Amino acid sequence: MKRPVLEEKLDKNIIQKVNTEFTEEPDILCAMRWCVRGLSVDNTIRKVKTDLEIRSNMH
Repeated sequence: MKRPVLEEKLDKNIIQKVNTEFTEEPDILCAMRWCVRGLSVDNTIRKVKTDLEIRSNMH
């Protein structure tokens, strides 16, 4: 899903929290997708940060 569609489906507070935690567009979109799927925003942030850490350790 594109960002405008995701933003339509999410509460403004969730969007703001995700935008505060992440700066890269792909990470923001990934977090928004998890929130739309039903994961809480706090667990989403934790998951995406963990994924980023794992990805950085692979290189």
